[in-house]
Amino acid sequence: MQNFREYIQIGYNNNTSEGITSIINKLMISIGEAKVYEEYGAMPSTEFQSKIRSCGDNINLLDIYDLHATGYSITSNGVGIEFLENGAIKLNGTPTKAFSIPILGTYQSGNYKLDLNGNCTLDGLTQGCGIAFFNGTNNVADFAINNKVVEIKQKIDYAILSIKANASFDNAIIQPKLEQGTVATSYSKFGEGNVNFIICNKKEENESLNEYKEQNYTFPLKQKFHKDDYLAEDGIHHIRKEIVLDGVTNNLKVYNVVKHESNIYYCTISLPKTALNGSRVYCSHFKNKNQSVVEGNCYITGGGGILVLVLEDQTITTAEQANEWLAGQKANGTSVTINYLLAVEELEEYSTEQKEAYNKLMQARSYKEKTHIYSTDPISPKFDVEYCKDLELFINSKLATTTVVEEAQ
Repeated sequence: MQNFREYIQIGYNNNTSEGITSIINKLMISIGEAKVYEEYGAMPSTEFQSKIRSCGDNINLLDIYDLHATGYSITSNGVGIEFLENGAIKLNGTPTKAFSIPILGTYQSGNYKLDLNGNCTLDGLTQGCGIAFFNGTNNVADFAINNKVVEIKQKIDYAILSIKANASFDNAIIQPKLEQGTVATSYSKFGEGNVNFIICNKKEENESLNEYKEQNYTFPLKQKFHKDDYLAEDGIHHIRKEIVLDGVTNNLKVYNVVKHESNIYYCTISLPKTALNGSRVYCSHFKNKNQSVVEGNCYITGGGGILVLVLEDQTITTAEQANEWLAGQKANGTSVTINYLLAVEELEEYSTEQKEAYNKLMQARSYKEKTHIYSTDPISPKFDVEYCKDLELFINSKLATTTVVEEAQ
């Protein structure tokens, strides 16, 4: 079984034999270039941003139908290429030479199809083919194997499907999925994510069971599935809401900047949906320590209708300046994201596809003696399970207990 946990072990030799004591002070681990030390717990900040992740944010970023509609087919250099439904591509034949075909965008158009900022991975390929992404003439990323992780911090206006010269395809079907993060998840359509459920009778290799049994279920998500949200018979119950501040749209921009009695300026934003007043806020750029006007802090007030941001840059003293800053963050691919608890949960009805997936999940069955229920996704959901006891085991255990009691008497 795969284990997605990652560990860092730090050790040092404390030599006290000569009266010298080693001290580790201000230890910080960061990705990329070294940065000025920041105390753990003070993050996030504008310098040390934190990505908010949820179930279902493993969306497929690759629009395979951007250029070729379902049913479109061509034969090139001995290989038949057919675009199937749901973003799949069928390959058949032996290429006479290496070649490529466009599958996204227009070469050097400047009409960007993707704006990526971070680690990405691609899955769903088969041996002998790959997908490359370009910004103009610049090859930004080249995926020739599955689960390869590439850091992409550029806009993408063009992508090609490349076929190697020594390949051979016998009606091979590929389902390319490009997603953010370092762990490839199961296939989902363009613009959609999913969450996988695995129900099995054995999870660890050392469990002594003769036969391994497993059930797999995939629930498609066109929306993010936030912390505390849950699936029910009538639909998805949203407990939290996530917004991305753009500095332009109502409820996503600052409407006032106020000077506090402590001479610190703070920004106020009217939330699109009322929050649970005083509840915990998750933010990509601001910490949420308490309801105090402290630089780098954010909190909810005004009966749950107002979000307060206290910018670290105290030269920003007007709403116009604050919104320019928010718009600049979005343009840089580092939008300010806010995730907060709703005062009243929202119900979203299932799509037809989701309802079918939910009904299938409700037909899941447990196994005799032991059942494991889990998800392999990087952001794993919690499970609340109702089940029927095995009556045979239950009755036999009661009878055995009764027999022991009677013998003891």
